Amino acid sequence: MRGCRWLLLILVFVSGCFYSFEDRAKNVSIKNISIESPFENRTDRFELPDMLEEALRSKLVGSHAFTLTSKESAEGTVSLKVTGFKREAYTYTREEEVKEYIVHIDCEVTFFDLTKGEEIWTKKITGFGVFEANAVEDEAVREAVEMLVNRIFDSMLSG
Repeated sequence: MRGCRWLLLILVFVSGCFYSFEDRAKNVSIKNISIESPFENRTDRFELPDMLEEALRSKLVGSHAFTLTSKESAEGTVSLKVTGFKREAYTYTREEEVKEYIVHIDCEVTFFDLTKGEEIWTKKITGFGVFEANAVEDEAVREAVEMLVNRIFDSMLSG
């Protein structure tokens, strides 16, 4: 009886592993990726598209999952619109003064399969960063960009 429980537990674990591997391999056929540049910007923050493009290029070049290439030799492409930027109070002191601010960057990202001529997905993705009220928001913006790029990359892997 005890052996059956262990066998059942092992089978459940192994079947779960296969499921997760299968899920992460949906877009295995797409290896060569291009980035549609420049990114569209619907905010008053002119630096955001360049920051996002540079961070996404670095992420793709540093990965073993995709190869960054020109659109002519790509199997898939990524396009991005920066749709929002917001800075708001995040935490307060006991005296009700702002202690920290949070920065949100919103994007609409499309991953397109060029070999099939069809969209794989379009998603609204948000990144955020927090900074002290007496600090400059630049580091929080970089954190938000990094979060966005990681979320885009994870979405590309999982489909």
